[in-house]
Amino acid sequence: GLPAYKTTFHELGHLIDHWMKSRLLYQSRYFKNGAFGDSLKNEAAEYVNDVLKKLKADAVATGRSAHSVKKADAYAAVSKEILGLANNQQYDISDIFDGATISKARGRYGHKTAYWKSGDYLPLESFAEMFSATINNPESLAQITKYFPKSYKIFEEMIDDFVKGAVTP
Repeated sequence: GLPAYKTTFHELGHLIDHWMKSRLLYQSRYFKNGAFGDSLKNEAAEYVNDVLKKLKADAVATGRSAHSVKKADAYAAVSKEILGLANNQQYDISDIFDGATISKARGRYGHKTAYWKSGDYLPLESFAEMFSATINNPESLAQITKYFPKSYKIFEEMIDDFVKGAVTP
């Protein structure tokens, strides 16, 4: 199952993200000119591309054409990998991959595709997922730092800057 108060800490993460910037804007969207959202998208794309390369190599090794493997196969493989994790491990990265790939790779948890297409919600949701995992779900945090290490460092930097007073509400 999921940790106690998972949703509470997630929503509290949204509140803190919102409050850190100006009470009108979300810090996760604007920190260092959008570095957090860019990093999340880049890390997800890099991971999917690495999986695609491996699938193509596996195809060639078994006598098939590398061209027989499509990007959709890589998205499906990443989704299967996420789904293979325990719920408490996949909850947050499922949502992050869901947003970063516009629902092409995800586990059991996420948002509707229309949500991701309707605005820049990836940094907001990812901030809340990382906040919640940091406080209350070490198993999920281990997956976040495995798949999104650079993005998690930016998350920590946002929190550190806020705590140090570099970002004032």
